[in-house]
Amino acid sequence: MRKTFLYPAVRMLKKGNWNWIVHQGSKFLILKYLRKIIPNIIFYGPVMGVIVVTYRCNSNCPMCDLKRRSKLHKELTTSEFKKIIDELVRIKTSGISFTGGEPLLRKDIFELIAYANSKGLVTTLNTNALLLNSRNLHLLLSVKPDNINISLDSASSALYDRLRGTKNGLKKLNNLMKKITTQIKEQHLPITLTSVTTVGKTNISELTDIARLAQKMGFHKIGFNPLHNINQKVIPSIWKNIESSSSIFQKIKKIRMTIDNSTGYLTMFDNAHAGKPFPIPCLSGYSSLFIDCYGDIYFCWPHVELNNKITNWKKQKITAYWSSGKHQKNIMLYRECRDCYWNCQAEISILFK
Repeated sequence: MRKTFLYPAVRMLKKGNWNWIVHQGSKFLILKYLRKIIPNIIFYGPVMGVIVVTYRCNSNCPMCDLKRRSKLHKELTTSEFKKIIDELVRIKTSGISFTGGEPLLRKDIFELIAYANSKGLVTTLNTNALLLNSRNLHLLLSVKPDNINISLDSASSALYDRLRGTKNGLKKLNNLMKKITTQIKEQHLPITLTSVTTVGKTNISELTDIARLAQKMGFHKIGFNPLHNINQKVIPSIWKNIESSSSIFQKIKKIRMTIDNSTGYLTMFDNAHAGKPFPIPCLSGYSSLFIDCYGDIYFCWPHVELNNKITNWKKQKITAYWSSGKHQKNIMLYRECRDCYWNCQAEISILFK
């Protein structure tokens, strides 16, 4: 996930967007050093703003229950989402990740990505890609998100369908990837394709096969995230591995498939699945802010899963919340959390340790 911002940084340099480079460089220094001296003051907005554009989904993954929230309220409008993007820009957020549910179920997703791009933000789309028909693919590539993250949890058609609740899903994805990679190459588009694998005991034995398949499909890199169980807390799924995760990741590196995760994060997988707490303070309060399709605001993805919202955008704007005493208090509180190993929070915490 951290490398997600390396590729756009190079592109920003080529474009001469020094404003973005200066802001991100300043943010790095503040998070790395000044935060340790003055921990209660927030100088910049989050590294990552995440917008859950819908809870609706065309998949039926057994490990996800977000789809059940899809009819609770009326979703925010295009205009309201643009106002949220404007507020994230005002607090100097580095980039926006659009996720769901399945974001492609929102007809305005391409307009929202284009709008975020126009504001100078790094943009990422998280999708299962199964709705990328010819029209949607043309629209997506025309708005040029910096990154497209696509779920790939198995190299086996049967297991892929079981984990994703699809029919012939892997075959469809393979055909789609041929079209996506061909058009990106032909149009010389600066888009990074990342396959994303949620690692559980049902698929850990085939991670090398998944990496080979991702490489064959034309992905530029592959990212991993440990499966988490969700009850009163969000904690990693616990089991005893036959082979250590570290040795599996070493095999993947040997096939020359770029791994998106840091080495420090990958070494934690065995501890995660052994039920050991996350070993360092969580910096989610500095690094991320999540807003869902109903305007509910969350500190981190685990709290989206738990529906543990902080406030609602219609009651308190992002700009007001981010500079509030409540946010500063929450930062100190969340630093004590050691429950999850979710990559979006864990990677930033490791980077700025």
